Amino acid sequence: MEPENLSRALMATFLGELEEHVHAINENLLALEKGAEPGERSERVQALFRAAHSLKGASRAVCVIPLESACHRLEGLLALVRDGRLDLGKPVIQVLFHAADVIHDVGNRLKGGGDLAGSQLEGLVKSINDLVGRGMIPGALVSTLSFGEVKRPNAVVDGLPGVPESPFQSGSISDSVRVSSIKLDSMMKRSGELLVASRVLELRRSRMDEISGQIGRWMVDWRMVAKSGRVQNKAMDAKGQADFVRSIRKAEGERLKWMSKELASLGAAITADQRVLDTAVQRMDEEARAIRMLPFGQIFQFVQRAVRDIARSAGKEVEVVMEGGEVEMDRAILEGLRDPLLQLARNAVDHGIETPSVRRGCGKPGAGRITVSAGLRGASVVVILADDGTGLDPVAIRAQAEKHGIGVPADERDLFRLVFLPGFSTARMITEVSGRGIGLDIARTQVENMHGSIDVSSISGQGCRIIIEVPLTLTTVRALMLVAGGRQFAVPISGVRRLLRSDLSGFRQVEGRQVLMVDNVPVTVAVLADLMGLTPDERQHSLGKIPLVVLVAGDSLLAVAVDELINEQELLVKNPGTRLSHLKAILGVAVLPDGGTVPIINPSELVRLGASSKGIRAEKRGAETGRRKRLLVADDSLTTRSLEKSILEGAGFEVYAVQDGIEAWEVLKNRGADLLVSDCDMPRMTGFDLTRTVRGSKKFRDLPVILLTGLESDADKARGMEAGANAYLLKSGFDQRILIETIRQLI
Repeated sequence: MEPENLSRALMATFLGELEEHVHAINENLLALEKGAEPGERSERVQALFRAAHSLKGASRAVCVIPLESACHRLEGLLALVRDGRLDLGKPVIQVLFHAADVIHDVGNRLKGGGDLAGSQLEGLVKSINDLVGRGMIPGALVSTLSFGEVKRPNAVVDGLPGVPESPFQSGSISDSVRVSSIKLDSMMKRSGELLVASRVLELRRSRMDEISGQIGRWMVDWRMVAKSGRVQNKAMDAKGQADFVRSIRKAEGERLKWMSKELASLGAAITADQRVLDTAVQRMDEEARAIRMLPFGQIFQFVQRAVRDIARSAGKEVEVVMEGGEVEMDRAILEGLRDPLLQLARNAVDHGIETPSVRRGCGKPGAGRITVSAGLRGASVVVILADDGTGLDPVAIRAQAEKHGIGVPADERDLFRLVFLPGFSTARMITEVSGRGIGLDIARTQVENMHGSIDVSSISGQGCRIIIEVPLTLTTVRALMLVAGGRQFAVPISGVRRLLRSDLSGFRQVEGRQVLMVDNVPVTVAVLADLMGLTPDERQHSLGKIPLVVLVAGDSLLAVAVDELINEQELLVKNPGTRLSHLKAILGVAVLPDGGTVPIINPSELVRLGASSKGIRAEKRGAETGRRKRLLVADDSLTTRSLEKSILEGAGFEVYAVQDGIEAWEVLKNRGADLLVSDCDMPRMTGFDLTRTVRGSKKFRDLPVILLTGLESDADKARGMEAGANAYLLKSGFDQRILIETIRQLI
């Protein structure tokens, strides 16, 4: 390896190791400060000593001499503590915490390609020396600290000489991730499966080339036979010509029979190969994602340290508790959550948690409590930071809103959300921690940049809860595709609570807002095209049931009316670029399977924008005449079932939706239907079996059946037709207009 490449590889490894050691130092110090049992205390001190010793050696290996020298002194200090010759009191612990911060800063400097000029390494060495000057370390033990300069050889490793400063001062260092051997072995297995599948497909291609070559030779033969036939026909009588034609037909018939057989065999083999390849690719994708997944608990320590330091400076006592530390999420999401959580934790200590005397006067424990929890919700992770402090002050928030000319919401939850506005603060004093009105706004922006949402709730005197919801990964997004104002958009499924259809008679007016009852809760209604600055299709809204998407942001809901619901897709996410960066309602741009792009809507921003919407302005259509056709939909996917039901109700049908074939058959027997739409691959009873059951019934044997499925092979299509289905439609190419037209043709 070239020396420069080796240097970068070594530094990348070193920086990863440095982060792990800083994590270990903080973790053990926090435990020691709380008061560990003697046995645990000894183990944690030993762990601190090992971290300092390992860092010293690693720093030497990559020639970061100032850090090596500091770790050398730190190692000596910890050796005294380990051997019981130095008490691990508050001054020593404070120096060790300072050491963790300094080492972390060194890592950030090196990671950014900078040098160590102006770092706090010299200050750290001075802090250790001050312990001697203050008499914390007896003079007789000073020599054991080895305060002299470390002596090291001018080592040469593969042509890299030892130098008194880091040789990695320019250029950026790529982030690195440590991967377990189990994960690597699993990925290697999937890589082997893909390699085998690739070679098999190459064989199929060769076979296809053979068939193509054979067809080419037949075409040459045919031209020769045709030319010969024209000559012979002139000399033949009618009988001879007929015999000649029969011989040609027989020969061509044999060739076509052979070709049909070969193509059928090849098609079946390719279908089987495709399934194997799809499985391998899916598993490879899952395992590649798993490599980037890290436990939420990794950032808890940063919150714990921040709370500790601020509480000490403010004279407060605060306990930090973590729940759900094992929940895993993408590394980029985890990194993106760190700064917002740190800001929120600082605010909780500075604004929310009272001093011990005030808390006791209110009947609370002297020590405040901050709980940081994480949990999964579908393809999203929900993080909640809660404190048991004073809570938000609605009176102060209203006063600030009026002072800044901001409309004061009547609903208290909407009032509390004003704290996320830029420059909004109720703090009586501006400090280095808070009071400038920028922290919560930055936290909101950072969360929304990760396609997430943030919300707040509070009870006066009891505390405050900040709820953050973000996707598990940023590289892809599962999204609902829809049309609004004649344009196509994607909405992250994590921001979708329900899909509904309703005519205007289902809406109500509450406090000047148009609302719709969703699960017995009034939800404000808005028109998505209005929110996006487009012209809504009011003509379509006046025709019948209006498609609605219920968006969720934290604990808030908004029902947006759209022109059309299309389908649900897994999309690749791209950066929106500078042209769209100013549009807060747009999170990014998704790449469609055909290579086109579609904007990704920000549900959190829309919920905020739609809070004061006047709703739908379309005229209500006249009453329908005649009985509506009744459809029965069977699909084991709740999302697909809801989407199909919403689309069909919007087309004017009465729809029952069930989750499998057995339930569908029971509903059919009890209620009847004019047409059945069923998935194929369902538990308990498949769509094929359901269709056969319907066809075997005297009462329903003529019932139109549409199989709407993801099974795409010709063999599966044949099974559907053999079972008696009237139509076989694919989900991968799903078009609601084709489905509706097919239904109307059949009934």
